Amino acid sequence: MSATARSAPKRVRATWVLMLANIGALSAARLAAPVLRMAVPVWISRALGVEGLGGYQLVMSYFAICSAVTSLGLWGFVVREMAATRARAGGLLVHSFALSLATSIPAGLVMAASGLGYGGETRAAMLIMTVALFPAVVSLYTDGAFLAFDRARYVAAFMVVEELVLTALACGALWLGYGLTMVVGLVAGVRVAAAGARVIVARRLAGGFDWRIERPMVLEMLRQTPVFFGTTVLSTLLWRIDLIMLSWLGTATDVGLYAAALRFVVMAQEIPSAALATLFPRLSALHLESHAEFRSLCMATAKYLGLFAVATIVGVTVMGPTVIRLLFGSKFDASVPILQLLVWSLLPFGVMKLLGSALVASHHQVADLVINAILLVVYAALMVLLIPAHGLLGAAAATLVTMTLAVVLRGWFLLERVKLGTAGVRVSAA
Repeated sequence: MSATARSAPKRVRATWVLMLANIGALSAARLAAPVLRMAVPVWISRALGVEGLGGYQLVMSYFAICSAVTSLGLWGFVVREMAATRARAGGLLVHSFALSLATSIPAGLVMAASGLGYGGETRAAMLIMTVALFPAVVSLYTDGAFLAFDRARYVAAFMVVEELVLTALACGALWLGYGLTMVVGLVAGVRVAAAGARVIVARRLAGGFDWRIERPMVLEMLRQTPVFFGTTVLSTLLWRIDLIMLSWLGTATDVGLYAAALRFVVMAQEIPSAALATLFPRLSALHLESHAEFRSLCMATAKYLGLFAVATIVGVTVMGPTVIRLLFGSKFDASVPILQLLVWSLLPFGVMKLLGSALVASHHQVADLVINAILLVVYAALMVLLIPAHGLLGAAAATLVTMTLAVVLRGWFLLERVKLGTAGVRVSAA
């Protein structure tokens, strides 16, 4: 047996050890961060009531959508390219910052205009959060660089410290009697400061930044923008539109009750999201290096995501009612059946995200764009049909059905076109 052949198992083991360490660090942080973050909506619900919580979650939903617009959706492309050629990291970051800065102005105007249809504090909070759009995207891309350089611990550290500071300041403001506007102002300020700190660390990691804007790289990124932008915006709309449509079809109380249940599900989603954020650079590299390892990593990840989802569903179903009453109070009892239905969406969620990562890593982002467009239309139609007839349970059922459909469509494409289910990964002509 050659030395190369003998060293292969060791190399695979070393890769898995590094990946598991990164996943562990990022998962711990992404679990701790929403636990810390939970204190803010819990205190808002106590201090400002159901409508106050609904207003806060509504602002954050609009912010997530407008942040996706500001980023141009290029995170997957930038991280994929940095993972393949780390020497390009500095240039990719600088150019992604420049393009995002240009788009932050129209995105901010859209967000501010969207707030005009809501009450005074919600409207003011929407305007304040526009300040954090560009910094949020800077943090997104620098975190991507940390992941591409196998520095998930940097992402974890920034995430936990940022949430600690944010939670302490926001809860302090609520304790002193301030309202939604002050809380959102503090959130925006922390996001700005955190982005600046990340840039300093990313600059050192990439060996410095050349701040010159080069036309060839701008053109390369702009060529990638339509597909990645469309995919990211559609995906963000897909998983944020529930609260927005509830604000249109229901009441502020409905939004608050649904948001309380959603907080627990979003917290549980952090573990699979952390795992897949860490694995994405590796999937991108394996697509070029070893089709067999690409398939093996996808299959193993799907199995463990499924086990995690089942354990979480059982735990939340049993403990959810007690925890909701403990944290939010008896006025949120109507959130319990919503949570017990919505938590089942965790089962398709992890697999859906894994299949989406596999599509982008294997350069099938166009297929992911088309699938997201189909899902958004189906989701919106289900919301319109089910919310008037079944209320908040209808919204939860629409979410569960749409996520399941996402698994079916993405899985079908990977099996039929990428041949993920065979002995190797053979890419058919798209």
